Amino acid sequence: MGTNSHKNRGTKWKLKKDRVKQSPKWQVTKLIINLIKSRKMLFGFLFFLLAFGLGVMFASSFYWLPSITIMALFPMVWLSMQNRKYCFVFIYSFYLAMNLEEIPDALRFFAGDHISPSIAVLIWLGHSFFMALPWVMGYCKNPTCKQAVIRTFLITLVLFVPPFGYFIWLQPITAAGVLFPGYGWLGFALTVLLMLLFVALRFTKFRGDDKQVFAWMIVLLLGCSLLANLGYTKPKPPEGWAAVNTHLGAAPHDYFSLAYRQFALMNLAQEGLNQGYKVLIFPENIAVDWMPGTINQWQAISPELKAKRATLILGAQLDHQDGSFDNVLVTLGEDGGQVLPARQPMPLGLWKPWSIENYHAHWLGSGKFKVQGVEVAYLICYEQMINWPLLASFMTSPTPQVVISSANQWFSTYSGYLKQHDVMLANARLFGVPTLTAVNH
Repeated sequence: MGTNSHKNRGTKWKLKKDRVKQSPKWQVTKLIINLIKSRKMLFGFLFFLLAFGLGVMFASSFYWLPSITIMALFPMVWLSMQNRKYCFVFIYSFYLAMNLEEIPDALRFFAGDHISPSIAVLIWLGHSFFMALPWVMGYCKNPTCKQAVIRTFLITLVLFVPPFGYFIWLQPITAAGVLFPGYGWLGFALTVLLMLLFVALRFTKFRGDDKQVFAWMIVLLLGCSLLANLGYTKPKPPEGWAAVNTHLGAAPHDYFSLAYRQFALMNLAQEGLNQGYKVLIFPENIAVDWMPGTINQWQAISPELKAKRATLILGAQLDHQDGSFDNVLVTLGEDGGQVLPARQPMPLGLWKPWSIENYHAHWLGSGKFKVQGVEVAYLICYEQMINWPLLASFMTSPTPQVVISSANQWFSTYSGYLKQHDVMLANARLFGVPTLTAVNH
């Protein structure tokens, strides 16, 4: 009797122990124990956390314009990785932290397609991997000073110019506008030189006085940067120019709501004209389809625009017969009739060359136009995030005197848009030109 009771208790204890081992909590605990036992795995996991933390730090630098200067150190950190594997972990973690807002943004933007959170996570993971790829491919283990300098120069060039220049954002060269405001292309070159000097100082084999040459050159450049910022005055937009921000959300799908939206926008334009503004800038695609019905609605305000010699710059989309689109700004009134296409619509969301419903890219566009006798560079939403579109506008004469940007951020988190806006501000600051931004939330 006692023996049977003892056996039953032993069987129950064994069954309970098996159930505990199969529970999720036990599995997680077992994984942590194995991770601690394996020093290599533990080090890799801690390195990932460190890299992700650094990524968050670099990402947060874009929330406050002056702190973008920290990005000038990025190439030096990149080449200091122990091997290519750790380089991949660092760069990939960095971009994962940088692009964290893509998950909620994708869920909102593609809400009509009913995508699952797992698809949004895959978009985040895939895009971050694509952005990390050039850095990982350009990595060199234990480079000489010469190799490190050459690779830093090449990666800066490759990321800046197309095709990567249209798809990889938050680049180290963005620091140029913060370090050397108003210096233009000279400031761009000095920023590249500063990054090369940081790398040279890290990898040079020189000792003593020879190594101090690099350090003193860095100090000299930072001194020039300080003087440039102390002497810089933020330029003001031309008098009578204004950007109109709206809070209309996503575009409605029914005709009556769309017509009401157009009348609301026209009332805002009328208020601006009554206040004496000469140029009014509206957000990206705020008028939606630029078709005969929409055009006729806006013609009602055209006579007053012309009478007051005022110009309206309106975001819209052109619908083509093949089902594709163009994301554009159109001008009404004085200097009216201009249609200004985006050079690079947002990838995946708008720019889908594999789909019939594709928004065309216009890579060869100048990104400039003239209004009220002023040469203007324009950016449409996503183009604010990348360096190439705006800086390319300053490569040819006449150079822009004003930068306008038009965005539609109804789906975006505030932190995501803040990074985008600060990149645009930094690039405009490099050339010392005023900015005007119209945003729909």
